[in-house]
Amino acid sequence: MAESGARAVMAALADPSREGPAALFVGGCVRDTLLGREVKDVDIATVHAPDEVTARLDAAGIGYHTAGIDHGTVAAHADGRVYEVTTLRVDVETDGRRATVAYTDDWAADAARRDFTMNALYMDAGGRVFDPLGGIDDLRARRVRFIGDADERIREDALRIMRFYRFHAQLHEPDEPAARDLDADGLAACRRNREMLARLSGERVRDELFKLLLAPGAIGMLDGPTYPELFAWLLPELPDLRGSFGLTAMAVTERDVEDSPDALRRLVTLIEAFPHRTPDDLPAMHSDAAAICERLRLSRKQRERLSTMLDRPRDLEPRWPVDDDDLEWDHASAMLPVPRMLAWRRRLKRDRAIDRSYRPYLHALDDEAWRDAVLLNRADQLARMMAADEGEPARFNPEQQWLDLLALPAREPRPEFPLRGTDAIELGVPEGPDVRRLLDEVEAWWIDGGLAAGRKACLRELRRRASG
Repeated sequence: MAESGARAVMAALADPSREGPAALFVGGCVRDTLLGREVKDVDIATVHAPDEVTARLDAAGIGYHTAGIDHGTVAAHADGRVYEVTTLRVDVETDGRRATVAYTDDWAADAARRDFTMNALYMDAGGRVFDPLGGIDDLRARRVRFIGDADERIREDALRIMRFYRFHAQLHEPDEPAARDLDADGLAACRRNREMLARLSGERVRDELFKLLLAPGAIGMLDGPTYPELFAWLLPELPDLRGSFGLTAMAVTERDVEDSPDALRRLVTLIEAFPHRTPDDLPAMHSDAAAICERLRLSRKQRERLSTMLDRPRDLEPRWPVDDDDLEWDHASAMLPVPRMLAWRRRLKRDRAIDRSYRPYLHALDDEAWRDAVLLNRADQLARMMAADEGEPARFNPEQQWLDLLALPAREPRPEFPLRGTDAIELGVPEGPDVRRLLDEVEAWWIDGGLAAGRKACLRELRRRASG
């Protein structure tokens, strides 16, 4: 907000002839600044009508686009960042999905039409905050509170139900449970109006759901009934998530391996409801996933990735012994006791053999599918540990072993089947389905043999099957 682009846009919108401000930063950028968090999107509210905004940007030589101008928004481009400039508005009427608005120059009226008090905070270019509705106190208390009558705010836009939960989860740090202490009045209003969620488009539900799943409060989100209740309203195909540790386990796993949080991967943990479901439930999981993909209007690529995650090899886990002797040694020292050197060599040989035992998975999975499978299996193991009764034995692999497994494709080349369709054609197999059938048969034979056969051996097997 102090960047040169922001200053240029604010300067273009400034109007010294006005008694009050002509433009103020608003919403999330103010909220995140006060929380000391990174600001990603910068929104600016202004008294100027959209045509006046574009005229001022033109005069200042600032580029913009007007895709949202029907809603009063002009997106200014400056120094590589987009600044959404929206004229002050009041709602005229709404049907729960979209609102008809009128422009105003009344800052208090604009604040009153917003959803939550913490999103009705304004800040000028000098850092002074305008707080007409007590948003700062709510922000300090990590409280998401509807502005005015909660039922009325929800009737204006049912997506605010999801935003109520999402902002609560975003206000909490990763080590704070987000599943408790939601504002009681807001929670009651969400429950009363939950049927309105069915009116929302799949795209809006998807975008808001993915933001929710990526919130810092995802760890512990399923503790208590509130968030499982929301997920049941949104996606009734999901199993009962009470007592599920899957979302927490995935968030912890991504944090432990320093992997970027992934909404689609976290959605899979809801479908599988670690540790409630097992591989025996896979047909039901696929059925539920198909309905969820349709509801959320997922892309074909997202659907295929989700299906691949469900079909992942469940035994893709570390195979190195957990109770191995400590054989760490000083690389700077060239003098090692002979027995220790021999033990180290045996360990390297054993680890190399273990690495090669993953070759069938390396052949079957690309880099994305490999990472998804390893992280999901680690989260599954962690969730079962979390669900185990005290004193009950549970499988456990150290974090470093999972990190080593994630990195395996970098040190173990991915095996490639050495034959192509031309090899079958050169043996006299006519072009057509027989070529694909024979190659699939030989590839299955090659995989069953541990992917060890070379090109010559595969050609001999192809010739044998083609002649038979």
